[in-house]
Formats: sequence, structure tokens, C-alpha cells
Amino acid sequence: MSTLRLSFLGPVRFQRDNQPLDLTIAKMQALLAYLAVTQSPQDRDHLLDLLWPESAPDAARKTLRNALWRLRQTLGHDAIVTKDSTLTLADGVWTDVGTFSAQMPGLLVDTTEAEQIETVLRLWRGPLLENIKLTDAANFELWLDAERGRLGQLFVAGLRRLLSAKRATQEWNELNEVSQRILAHDETLEDAHRALMEGYARFGDRSAALRQLATLRATLDRELDGVPSLESQAVYDQIQAGTLPPHGVKLAQSRNAAIESPSSG
Repeated sequence: MSTLRLSFLGPVRFQRDNQPLDLTIAKMQALLAYLAVTQSPQDRDHLLDLLWPESAPDAARKTLRNALWRLRQTLGHDAIVTKDSTLTLADGVWTDVGTFSAQMPGLLVDTTEAEQIETVLRLWRGPLLENIKLTDAANFELWLDAERGRLGQLFVAGLRRLLSAKRATQEWNELNEVSQRILAHDETLEDAHRALMEGYARFGDRSAALRQLATLRATLDRELDGVPSLESQAVYDQIQAGTLPPHGVKLAQSRNAAIESPSSG
């Protein structure tokens, strides 16, 4: 049985049995993404209003029929299930956004090993339908913006949970990497700047830790017309006073050393 994998987080990517599928039409990608996120049967008329609102009804229905024919030719005839007047993705179709949405919330409320969160976070290659914009489908764009926001919040929440795990195990270099991933997603998140300040200081790079406050100040001024909080200033003062000393690099560095060291046998 063939395996169909549809990836929508970041640039769209479709595969069957690990082989890429060529489907670059934005409206078709959008239709599949909508079915993947909603995970429930969607009425055809609703999809027509969502994706082809400016077309006459008969023309829109013909466009949808043609799109479904093309999708089935590319993905397989059993990838999309039609029942009465509804469409849905078949149960056997794997999607990254479906997996991410289903698994991440549970990991955030559970006492979870960092490795489990990291596995789910690896599904994130970027925002939902990155670089896709349908200028003639305003309601779809509103839905897409809302979903990008919801999924982005889940992504940051997962990274924050990972930050706590790296701090607990004093893996300062990995804590820095996680902080930078958060800031790459949203550079205005002040707690990630503080974590990076702490990580640099614990890692022994005091100058980088102190410079991070200047980066935070410039970012908040530019993006939000704001200033760093007292909490961020307090972390800076601790570093400057030497009360947040280096802890060395544990675990992550020792694992790398174990991998790189030749066997003594």
C-alpha cells in the first residue's frame, strides 16, 4: 500500500512512497491544506465560497471539479473522499499539520521528555502554507492568518517547554539554539531574549550576554515602540555584577565528546 505524505508547514511538499509529487497550483494546495487542518467533511458550496468567491456559481463548480480531477490524478484516486456534497481527506493520508495539531497540545500539559517535544517540533519547517497568498479569496486569507497564529502559538509553546528542559539539565548551548529558534519566529518575545542572555552567561560568553539586552531594546523600540521590562534589566544587572556565573557546558557537550572521541579499546 502506498504512503501519501502532505506537508504544509513551511513550503508545501507532497510525497508518495518518499518520491516527490508535482502539484504547484496554489488553489489546489490551499484546498488540501484546508481539508488537512479541519480534518472533517467540508461542504462543496462552502469550499467554493472560500476559494472561488469571485467566480460565477457554475464556473466555480467546474473549477472545483477540474481541481479534484487533477488532485486525484496526482495524489491517487482514494486520497480525497467524496460523500454526498462533502469532501474530506482519506484517513490514511498523513499530514504534518494534522500530526502537529494533534500531538503538541498533549505534550504541553504532560510531564514530557524533551525528546518527544523535539520530535514534534521537527515537523515545523515554517508557517502554514508559507509564501502562499490568495489575493482573490479574502475569507480564505482571514482563515489562513488565524491558523498561522494558532499554530505559531503551539510552536512557541513547545519551544518554551524545551527551554525549561534545557535549563534544568544545564545544556546551555542547546538552550541558546532553542532561544534563537523562538526569536527567528518572533523577535519581540522578551522571555526568549532573557533566556539567550542567561544561556550566553552560563556558557561563559559574558559580552554576548550583555549585548543581547541592546538587541532586545532596539527590537522593542522598532517593532512595538516599547522598552525592556524590569525582569530583563534584572537579568542584565545580574550578568554585569557577576551573580549569574558560567556553569560550564554539560550533557550536550559531553555527548558530542563521546561521539567524537576514538575508542580506547
